[in-house]
Amino acid sequence: MANKLIPLSLALALCLSSLSLAEAKSKNWLIKSKSGNEIKVKDGWFGTGNKEVKSAKYGTLYENKKGVFSEQSQVNTPVGNVVKKKGLFGKEEKEVNVLGNSYSTKKGLFGSKTTEVKTMFGDSVKTKKGWFGRTTTEVDPGGLGTMLGSMMGLSVTQQ
Repeated sequence: MANKLIPLSLALALCLSSLSLAEAKSKNWLIKSKSGNEIKVKDGWFGTGNKEVKSAKYGTLYENKKGVFSEQSQVNTPVGNVVKKKGLFGKEEKEVNVLGNSYSTKKGLFGSKTTEVKTMFGDSVKTKKGWFGRTTTEVDPGGLGTMLGSMMGLSVTQQ
């Protein structure tokens, strides 16, 4: 009985010690399909890493990059895209583009904020908020106003 107990206990100890190795998870992986689609995840040191979803037909659909001091997320579709960036000390940028129309917001280091909207016709509105709450708004109705004015025979000038 004692002759069987020693090899059995050694085999049990070997199985239990290799169990932790079998459960170790790789943080870097890649999944590919036959049609060319792929999902890729890479995790690096100090919380950095990349996550990416690619389609053979549409290119990169989703991308998330994390750095030590910054983070960028991006979603692309055939009709538009969304980008979000976070930087050091709370600096942040967001941008949305759909069919030639765009909306972007930038938050600065000391509370300044810029918001900009552009249409596919060339019109734009830009608002800036400074450090002390002062707001400046610029409106440029160049695209649609010029087009409508030329259709009605009116002259539109910008100052």
